Amino acid sequence: HQLDKGRQQYRALLAFGNGGPSGVGLGNGSEKFGTLTFAHSDFIFPVVGEELGLLFTLGTVLCFVLIAVSGCLIAAQASNLFDRCLALGLTCVVVVPAMVNIAVTTAVLPNDGLPLPFVSFGGTSLVFSLGAVGLLWLVFWYKMYDSPAAKLASGKLSKAEYDYIKMFAQQVQLGGTSAGGPFGAGTPIEKT
Repeated sequence: HQLDKGRQQYRALLAFGNGGPSGVGLGNGSEKFGTLTFAHSDFIFPVVGEELGLLFTLGTVLCFVLIAVSGCLIAAQASNLFDRCLALGLTCVVVVPAMVNIAVTTAVLPNDGLPLPFVSFGGTSLVFSLGAVGLLWLVFWYKMYDSPAAKLASGKLSKAEYDYIKMFAQQVQLGGTSAGGPFGAGTPIEKT
């Protein structure tokens, strides 16, 4: 098994073992020079473990845990259902491949070829990961600075304007009529 289908994961575990708690030094790892295949993309996590040690591998895991917790908090505090689902989905776009990659390189799951977001070599994964984090930040920013409640708190919106926006949004959600809203007085709002 160590020389056949499980060879890549066996070499990854050797790389983690070679690194120990402090690592062998940046650039001094030996497993990346041919014995550990795809060391620049799918199996970059064992290279981090070998060269930089246990502290940096735990730091990498901690960064993904922080992204997961932040994304879930942003989703929980989002102002509407769409933003909640978007924030949760974007969090999963970044965190799930990281969990799978870490599980594969530590021989918990079978090999599947997912890169480690933000760390592995490759443009597509980096572009989508950066885009996901950017959209996640946008959901957070809208909740904190651009929502009607935030404008009311900062004084950019009067209480009467806020109440009107809230009433109009409730009527739209219920499929009722607008009471003098932008569609005219008493006109029915079409459900889409």
